[in-house]
Amino acid sequence: MVVFRSFVQAKTGEDGLRAWEGRWHQDAAFRHGLRVITAVWGAASLLNALAQLAFAYLLPVDAAPAAMNACWPVIAAPLFVFHLAYTKRHGLRA
Repeated sequence: MVVFRSFVQAKTGEDGLRAWEGRWHQDAAFRHGLRVITAVWGAASLLNALAQLAFAYLLPVDAAPAAMNACWPVIAAPLFVFHLAYTKRHGLRA
């Protein structure tokens, strides 16, 4: 929620930000949705870190950088699609 404050404020202004933040205190589904998004982003970040470690230890020195650079876009593309679909479906957008 802290990360998205600036995005919400830029998109909806100060009044929209107060309304969006107010949902945290009043709407259990809103809190659940933000927790799900946080957990999914955390899991994706952990997956990326584990993949980076695996590439570093298992691949030859010449091949590891290319695999490591390709790793995050492969994880991020479906993550962004999920994020956009989930926030739209559950009314989490500002």
